[in-house]
Amino acid sequence: MKRLLLCLIFFFALFELKAQSTPNYNSIKLEKKEDFNDQANSAALQASTYILSTPLDFENAGRRESLVYLIKWMSGTPDYSFELDDTAMKLCDSDKELIGIYMAAMAKFVLENKSEAKNNSAIKLQAVRLFVNYANDSNNKVKLTKEIKKAIKAEKNRSLEEYLKN
Repeated sequence: MKRLLLCLIFFFALFELKAQSTPNYNSIKLEKKEDFNDQANSAALQASTYILSTPLDFENAGRRESLVYLIKWMSGTPDYSFELDDTAMKLCDSDKELIGIYMAAMAKFVLENKSEAKNNSAIKLQAVRLFVNYANDSNNKVKLTKEIKKAIKAEKNRSLEEYLKN
């Protein structure tokens, strides 16, 4: 019984380490249209997932590398388009790290929901939802501004769509 428990603990520890690793972004070229393929998209999804699953910390090299790759991918992908509108700017209050969270949320949504990739309203709603859930987790160390608190309240009240109309 102890061996089984020890094996399970070891297995989950390995799984957790694997889940938090990032790809070697330097090995993925993003120079021409053909470079934005399944491998590049998969790395972008891993980058966005990693960013949204780790606390704000610009000193975290994996997080920083993930964000740099993600921005490069978002800027060049011919398959998706992203816009940072007034809502994003209000929520992020010009904070570069928070803008990175919002961008990761947009990328994660479109890569996991390809059928909605051209629906800007859906992208915005789900990006704000992911952003708010990230910000509301105290482990992520997000300074809750008045605007973020307002969005969190709207999400809790199931009125995020209404919040976005204002």
